[in-house]
Amino acid sequence: MTIEYGQLYTNAAGDVREVLAVANYVVEYLEHSGEDPQQGQCTVAEFEDWADGA
Repeated sequence: MTIEYGQLYTNAAGDVREVLAVANYVVEYLEHSGEDPQQGQCTVAEFEDWADGA
């Protein structure tokens, strides 16, 4: 899986994250699933797990 800046990713649950930055195995993102977008960050592996619905 390639995680690219500026892309929107949706997981199996329908949650949407917009990637703000990818650097040194850390992904910064905006979570668009709730009322207000929430910024967060996680490792690339955690992001891939989230995208795969794990």
